[in-house]
Amino acid sequence: MASLLPYKIELDIPFPTPRQAQIASTVLSVDKEPRVNESAKELSVVNGNILHVTYRANTLKLARAAVNGFMDFMILVIQTLESFDEEAS
Repeated sequence: MASLLPYKIELDIPFPTPRQAQIASTVLSVDKEPRVNESAKELSVVNGNILHVTYRANTLKLARAAVNGFMDFMILVIQTLESFDEEAS
């Protein structure tokens, strides 16, 4: 599939704790990409507290749009964790 999706964007998003990184990964992996044959998303937690995100797409425009949408959800996840995750306080 990767060879069919030549454009790649990688993000490393640090979290205060490994638990928060895992929560973010779990929450954000639920949403599947709307254009399954045209884009793909991979999430993993690395080095304990870093959420590593890889987006692949068949066009740059689609890659940009997918990452923009993902970042909107990421902001919401971070705000929710800051408001409700008592263990991180």
